[in-house]
Amino acid sequence: MGMGAIGIGVILGLFVGHFLAVCIYRIPRQQSLWGGRRLCPHCQAAVGWQDKIPLLGYMLNQGRCRYCQEAIGVQQVTAELAMAALGGVAVWQGETWLQSGAFMVLAAFLLLISFIDYEWQLIFDKVLVLFAVCGLAISVFGSDSWLQALLAHGLSVLGGGVVMVVIALASRGGMGGGDVKFVMAAGCWLTGAQLFLMLLIAFFAGGLIGGLLLLLGLKGRKDYIPFGPFLALGCLVAYVYGYQLLQWYWQGFF
Repeated sequence: MGMGAIGIGVILGLFVGHFLAVCIYRIPRQQSLWGGRRLCPHCQAAVGWQDKIPLLGYMLNQGRCRYCQEAIGVQQVTAELAMAALGGVAVWQGETWLQSGAFMVLAAFLLLISFIDYEWQLIFDKVLVLFAVCGLAISVFGSDSWLQALLAHGLSVLGGGVVMVVIALASRGGMGGGDVKFVMAAGCWLTGAQLFLMLLIAFFAGGLIGGLLLLLGLKGRKDYIPFGPFLALGCLVAYVYGYQLLQWYWQGFF
């Protein structure tokens, strides 16, 4: 697709990221996503319409509440920018708008899970259920045989669950139940081979970043490092480049 289409993907991603920022703030606090106006977390003043314009509202107010001047934080703008970038990548990688749309849905869920897990060390079941349902619907819709797709992804969910339960038991608390359910939900999006690659990437990235944090003294050996963002990274890469990477892996080593 051309640059104009990619630009549309970036703009759409900004607006999706703006909604994600609301979800990231409200879901852990058990607040409704639809009811009530957005409020400043410091002075509880209602956020004006001009402040809800993705990225622009944050820049005009220099990252502060226009009423109390307290810093809002970078979570909102980070979610918007990350989703904008992924929106552009979705259109660039997708051969059709349906493929690009599926990529954006996946990316939105992965960002939501990653941000919440990073801040709260929690992966919520209601998010994972919706993530799994959307993935299964997209996988079945995009397949020539819905029965074959259901069987393939059912085996992927089951296999991923078994592997993660074994890892969780072996880690003796180092791997949480949310991570296990996350991988199982990802099986609704990925085939068994892609799920294998997802775990390979997640453990490699997690080990590398964890080792660097320990080496730099930013984390101690007993400090908890959320694994959800690494699983999300692995899921995204496996979904987009899974078969190419697996083909390269098998040809290079066997």
